[in-house]
Amino acid sequence: MHLKSGTIIDFGRAGNYRLFLPRGFSPAEDMETMTWTAQSVAEIQFVALESHVDLLLSCTVEPFLHERHSVFQEAHVFVNGSFVTYQRIYGHASFLIEIPRGRLSAQGNVLTFVLPKAISPARYGLGDDRRDLSLAFTRIAVGGR
Repeated sequence: MHLKSGTIIDFGRAGNYRLFLPRGFSPAEDMETMTWTAQSVAEIQFVALESHVDLLLSCTVEPFLHERHSVFQEAHVFVNGSFVTYQRIYGHASFLIEIPRGRLSAQGNVLTFVLPKAISPARYGLGDDRRDLSLAFTRIAVGGR
């Protein structure tokens, strides 16, 4: 799917995120406006329509936190295998990802979130959910510079 300034990727049951060929996200989501990452690596694929400008992505997320596990989640973010940013997420947050135009390919791109603190709620006796949760995504909004 194509990304350009002004593109909005919404998550959850009615979201358009499936158009971006996601991997590592929960396939059967019961939440209206959020989708959990369900593995320690999550990806979306896109074609940058404005590959002559830097992309600025604003990601809105909610972390999976439990006092016996961690007070924050981590996200190491890559585009096409190149590191672009590191984030610590302590609660509901929006964070920015700046993707320099030199890292974008006209043929297609992969935005990868490496989530080393992803953990199953079942491990802590918080139900039967065995997915490795880290971040619940609500929206990714695209801007350019």
